[in-house]
Amino acid sequence: MVKYNFFEDGTFYRVVPNFVAQFGNTDTIVSNQWKKFIVEDEPVIAGNSKGALSFARAGKNSRDLDLFINLKDNHRLDTINSNDVVGFPSFGKVVNGMNVVESLYDGYAGQTMEDEEIFNSTKLMRERYPKLDRILNAKIIKLKKKNK
Repeated sequence: MVKYNFFEDGTFYRVVPNFVAQFGNTDTIVSNQWKKFIVEDEPVIAGNSKGALSFARAGKNSRDLDLFINLKDNHRLDTINSNDVVGFPSFGKVVNGMNVVESLYDGYAGQTMEDEEIFNSTKLMRERYPKLDRILNAKIIKLKKKNK
């Protein structure tokens, strides 16, 4: 997703204090192009510790474009059973810059997800919720291996 600029101009649309910072690209045209790429369900191997990155989901094989960063250790998300799917597998971790994630605006909490018209329009979402933080760009950085 980073390689293909999916996150460019993405929005942190749901930041719940001491829980998660959820984000994605809310532009309907962009998201419709990516909806065909579903991430199938898998078991939780790496858990939802602070800084872990996971896909959000609403049921079986529903992980697609919405991701979240854990703002604290959320190990209950490793075993929670919802719609016959267990847990939220993490696939990455914030290794530098967690202070930036923790500084994201959290005054709207989950309000942004209550109105589908707004949720599916970046323009409307930003008009109604002007303090939302966003991703200007994202890139992949290859880390050098440490010599032991």
